[in-house]
Amino acid sequence: MTRKDRLYLIFLIACLLIFIFVTYSKYKDNKYVTWDGYVYLVYSKSVLTQNKLFLDSIRSPLLSLVIPPHLEIARIMNCAYLLISSVVIFLLVKKLTGSEMLGFLGGILIGINPYLLFFTSYTLSDLPAILFFLTGLLFYFDKEKKSNTLTGILFGFSFVFRPDIAIPMIPFFLFKIKDRSFLKFCIIPFISIALVLNFLVSSLIFGKLIYPPLQFLLVNFVTEKMAFNTQTTSYSDYSWFLRNLVNFNTIATFFLLFSLRWLRKDKNYTIIFLSFLLLTLVHLFLPKIDSRIYVTKAIPLTAILAPFAFKWKKKVEKPLVVFIILGIIIFHLLLLLNYNPPLRIWRIDQIEYKKEGTICSNIPFVYIYFADKAPCHLLSYFQLPLEKRNITFLLKEIKVNHCNYVYIFTHPDFPIAKEEFEYLSQTFNVKILNTRNNLYPVLEVEIF
Repeated sequence: MTRKDRLYLIFLIACLLIFIFVTYSKYKDNKYVTWDGYVYLVYSKSVLTQNKLFLDSIRSPLLSLVIPPHLEIARIMNCAYLLISSVVIFLLVKKLTGSEMLGFLGGILIGINPYLLFFTSYTLSDLPAILFFLTGLLFYFDKEKKSNTLTGILFGFSFVFRPDIAIPMIPFFLFKIKDRSFLKFCIIPFISIALVLNFLVSSLIFGKLIYPPLQFLLVNFVTEKMAFNTQTTSYSDYSWFLRNLVNFNTIATFFLLFSLRWLRKDKNYTIIFLSFLLLTLVHLFLPKIDSRIYVTKAIPLTAILAPFAFKWKKKVEKPLVVFIILGIIIFHLLLLLNYNPPLRIWRIDQIEYKKEGTICSNIPFVYIYFADKAPCHLLSYFQLPLEKRNITFLLKEIKVNHCNYVYIFTHPDFPIAKEEFEYLSQTFNVKILNTRNNLYPVLEVEIF
């Protein structure tokens, strides 16, 4: 690495640390990490400790290596994953284009992307999987046997953490399918980790023969019922992916259009674009759509492709790129400083939860994580839209599950109607627990 490279990296890291620090300060008092985020935290706690609260057959126990059971440590690690991913893209784009300036642009496009910045608050597997995938790509474009082995190892762990990352991986494998050296030094390490190691560790932890990725892909793409913010679509609605790219990745998507002239002119660009295209097409025709699954992978790929828009043969329009980089940084910083999250404080971690009796909740894994007690039964009544709820269904669920206490976590994603609160207050003993947010308390309902 040259002195010039180091200077670019120092400036890039300094810039990203400012954005990450400001973003973290805006969500640090909001302890909501999404439904699945608490599932990952509880799962990690179950793998790493003697308290087997929940072992989920669709997730690999190896995930506990990158998502620790401590909420804030997991968030800080997510910030690190995003920061390192930006550095990797800088090195990757610089390698592909020969320009430190374009590498810096690629690093900025992913590192200060507002969607990914706030995504660091969620304790999910996407960011560590993306980091390992991108680092694997960095070695993929080397010709050494050692690099092939590193690619296989990194791709293998990326697949373990997030099996659907296999979709954008496919073109990279197919492009070198005739290269015996690649097959030997990359595919074997990949299979050893993604298949053998994953299978052995999972079977050891679960005490039975099991391979989590099969169930993961089935649940995430085919069978799981839609809930909360998961998008549903008809097959006639083929523009959802474009709306997501424009909404969450506007600048990089715009530059991507001007980079398309490098298709077939640059072999490396073509492979990466085919990866992006396959990712889009597969998600386009899936029966289940979750924008997060698509967008978290599309953003890094477009961040690699977009800088090619400013490469003209061997020349780079440096003044224009400098102007654009400064514009992007200033615009995003002003946007971030003036942004007020809809839920800035929600301290559900400071509540003393009941542990005796049978517990039920609208978000069971929040209770399980903070109370360190399982099971907690899901009341599916609260998954229904407000207009479709019937209070008799809730009473039936409470009776069937023999609930002694019900914890209702009020949240923008999990609304409760005023009429529901009034009915519960008149029928049961309801305590309003302080979350330091008067609009969204936790309701502790004692069932007589």
